[in-house]
Formats: sequence, C-alpha cells, structure tokens
Amino acid sequence: MRYAALLLLALALLSPLVNPATVAAAPQAQGESNVCVIAVQAALTKIEAPYVWGAKGPSSFDCSGLTYWAYQQAGIDIGLSTYDQQGTGTPIACTLADLAGSATICWQPGDLIFLRYPGGQHVALYAGSGLFADAYHPTTGVILHDPSSDSYYQAHFWQARRPTSCAGATVNPGTPSTRSAGSSPSIEAIADILPPIALQLPWACGTCATGQADLAALPFPDWSVSLLYPFQWFGVWLYNSLFLPLICWMLAIAQALLNALAYAFNGVLVAGVNLFWRLGVLALLWLRDMFLASWSFVGWLRLMLWSMYGAMLKLGDDLAQFAMLTDAVAVLVNQFFSDLGLLVVNIAQVLWYFVGLFMTLIPGTVTAVFSPTTPPELTSIQTFFIFQWIIDFLRAFADSKLGWVWVSFVGIVYLRFILWLLDELSTLNQ
Repeated sequence: MRYAALLLLALALLSPLVNPATVAAAPQAQGESNVCVIAVQAALTKIEAPYVWGAKGPSSFDCSGLTYWAYQQAGIDIGLSTYDQQGTGTPIACTLADLAGSATICWQPGDLIFLRYPGGQHVALYAGSGLFADAYHPTTGVILHDPSSDSYYQAHFWQARRPTSCAGATVNPGTPSTRSAGSSPSIEAIADILPPIALQLPWACGTCATGQADLAALPFPDWSVSLLYPFQWFGVWLYNSLFLPLICWMLAIAQALLNALAYAFNGVLVAGVNLFWRLGVLALLWLRDMFLASWSFVGWLRLMLWSMYGAMLKLGDDLAQFAMLTDAVAVLVNQFFSDLGLLVVNIAQVLWYFVGLFMTLIPGTVTAVFSPTTPPELTSIQTFFIFQWIIDFLRAFADSKLGWVWVSFVGIVYLRFILWLLDELSTLNQ
C-alpha cells in the first residue's frame, strides 16, 4: 500500500512536467467522436463492480480508477489519480444546474466532474441523460448516479473538465442505480505511509489471533500398571492445575503490556509519521496547484501582453497611415493654393497688361498719328519706373505659356484701333 501511495505521489509531482492533455490516439477504425462513447460504454460495463481504495480495474475500482480504466479502453491516458485528472483536457463551464436528464445540452458523454473536500477529491464520468458512472462508495460499488438531487454533490462540486472533444456523441446509459438517502461518495484521501503494528506473543491460552499457538491443558496419561504412572498423572495434574493457569496469567499480562506498547506506538509514532506524511503530501499538492495556477496566470499575462503589443503595433500602423493621409492632404492643399496663387498672378498679369496697353500703346499711337513728335508726357511716363516695370511685366507675360493670349489680345486691340482710326478719319474728311 505504501509503495502505491509513493507511486501516486511521484505521478502527481511529475505531472506538471508532462502535459496531461497529451493523450494517445484512438484505436484505428474509430473516429474521434467515438472515443468518448468507447470510454462511457466501458465504464457502464462495470456498474455494480466493487469499490476498493486504490484499485484501477479491471474488476474493482476507486473513483479515479474507474475513469482512468474507462479512458484506457479508448486508448487515452488521463492519469491514475484525481490529482492527475484534475489537469487533463480543458475546463468547461458546465455545473450541476445544467443537468436536465435526456435534455442535458452542456454536458457531453465522457466529461469528468470533480468534487473537492478537505483532505481529498472525487471524480466521476458523465454517461449521458444527466447520469454519471461513479465508483461511489465501498457499500455501493460502481453505480449509475444521478447527482442532480445529491446534496453532497451540490455542496462540494468543484469543476468539470473535457479530456477530449467528442461533439455530437450520444449514449443511452439506462436507468440510474438506487442508493441510500443521505449517503456520500468516498473521497479519494491520501493513504497512510506506515500501517499500524500489532505486537503478539507466539503463545496464548484459549482461542487467539492468527499466528499464535493455543496453550491447552495436557491430557492425562492412559492408565497402566507402570510404576511411573502415578508420577505421570500427578505431573499432568500439577501442570494443568497450577503451572498452566500461572503461565496463562503471565502470558495475559505480557500480551496486555505488548498491546499497550503497540497502542502507544501506533497512537504516537505511527500516527505522527502518517500525519506528517499526509501534511507533506498535501503541501506538495498545494504547491503543485499553486505552480499550475501561477503558470496559467503567467500564460494569461503573456497572452495579454502579446495582445497589447499587437494592438500597439496596429495602432502604430493606423497612426502611420493617418500621417501619410495627412501628408497627402497637405500636399493637395498646398498644390491647390499654389495653383490658385498662380491663377491669381496670371489674372493680375492680364489686368496689368490691359492697363499698360491703354496707358502706352493706344495714347502713343494716337499721338503719333496727330503729332509725329513724341509728347513730353509720354516720355516722362516711359521713364517712370512703374511704367517700365509694367512693360517688363507684360513682356514676361507675353513670353510665358499665355503668349498666344497676348498676341490675340494685341491683334484685337490693333483691329479695334484701326476701326476707330478709320472712323475718326472719315469724320475729319466730312
């Protein structure tokens, strides 16, 4: 028994190093959706099998032994003890409130339900229709259990896990087993490392325990005419009447002393070793649970930080895209105002050209017609720097891409001037 307990402890301590969710592949010619059906049907064949603590099948089971053996028949290893199985597969949100008989939806065949109680745990296998294959108690053995109305299950429900996904798998487990009202399942506790001792003398008087020789009275010798017969008879009588009661009395006192010594040894030394052993195992299991919880928190934190990093990268990309869009808009606005300014300058150049034209060309031409001598006003205007700047400005306009406009405009002005001149000449002629 102690070696089995040591083996279970070693498996519980080594289980964080091995992924409990890693399971063997299902047998060939069996689809993944049939794995849970195989496990459930295997467990159902063991209904009414005896409950024996630490037994893992195939004829007797404890609670984790039944679930372990059932999944072994489907080619999946979920661990020997509840301490291994509590970390297998994935957790699910199903509770006892989700059990509704054949209308149950949340639970799927093959799911595991766990109870937790100070000092131990309990596990059962969901078989369908709201029922569980459960190595319940030494007095009941393996039963088909309906825990929806079980107050003990309600009070100590801990978690539910799904060792493997079997969506769509259905099993008809049959009718639930009967059990006495108020009974509770056996908690998978931690076994003692030292068994109690028994100190027994090899001899005792009367009917004694196994291994002790029964000291009975000596039979009297058969009657004979031998001279030794009276002495033999007297010796037997003396032993049976005097020495045997004295020996039995001394043996009884010695056995009582040995029983007291064994009681003290068992109550102090053995009980103390077992207590510290149990506390040590519970401390190691607690540390293991804390390590798994911390590791899960680290994994969650890592995923959260990675998600935040991804979100920051996406935000950076969005900001870069926004900056590029802003730059593009700025370029477009700058180009728009540049083109608008160029348009305004071009319009101003045209307007200044008109002003210069009517201030120089037309008055100068008319004056030249009537007076070949250049009037002083025109000379002073031409020498004025504003007029010179206007002429240079208009020449620059004429040399630009809009030169054809200048040529057309000059042509129209000269045509208009010729018409005006002909009109004036005809008036003078009359």
